[in-house]
Amino acid sequence: MRRLLPRLGRGIDAAAYAKVMAHLKESGPIPGLWAKAIAETDGDERASKALYLRLHVAQVLKQEKAETARALAEAREADRVQRAKERGASSTMLYLVVGFIVIVTALSGIVASIYL
Repeated sequence: MRRLLPRLGRGIDAAAYAKVMAHLKESGPIPGLWAKAIAETDGDERASKALYLRLHVAQVLKQEKAETARALAEAREADRVQRAKERGASSTMLYLVVGFIVIVTALSGIVASIYL
């Protein structure tokens, strides 16, 4: 029976177990996950409960990992967009400065031709 239980490794997040227990108290077991636990333990109620907890914790940890990856990707994209805006602002400023220099040069040429 022991080999039927998935090994999640050491250092499993206690917060994930707390989250699963809170979900159980609030909403009861997830039907599909509970059915899987029963099927994989040949109906042994005690083993089914233990397996259900491990499966649900694994599911919670997987969701948290996906959410963290999604948040990291969103932060990277926001940073990329910000850097692109800053580069765009720098380019715009460069065009304005060059334009100003061209205008000043043209005006100084006109003024010089008038007075010389």
